[in-house]
Amino acid sequence: MTALRQRQPREHNAQHLKDMHALACLICGDDSGCDPAHIRFTAGPDKQNPGAGQKPHDYHVVPLCRRHHEQQHTKGGEREWWRKQGINPLPIAKKLWDARGDFQEMWAIVREFHRVHESMSETPF
Repeated sequence: MTALRQRQPREHNAQHLKDMHALACLICGDDSGCDPAHIRFTAGPDKQNPGAGQKPHDYHVVPLCRRHHEQQHTKGGEREWWRKQGINPLPIAKKLWDARGDFQEMWAIVREFHRVHESMSETPF
């Protein structure tokens, strides 16, 4: 019989969430104000689904503009929505969490993501 794992208290960092508001949206690059978008889908042993009505830890957060944040929660399953965007948000969220407290580094992570993501989506002639 397997033992049930007790849920750990949610990791919360108010400054990290505040910093998300000032970053650019991962999808469209809009930097006029973003929501801290919690990633809710499960993706491996280090990322557990928090359950209905519970927010994930704040280290599973990426910046999304309001329009894309609403789509993240209303366009079918969240995992599928991210797949259609061509983005795995978990490594980006980890990089942003590791840089928490250093807003300039967080901004550089988002800029680099856009640079790489845009170059991958360009179609060669």
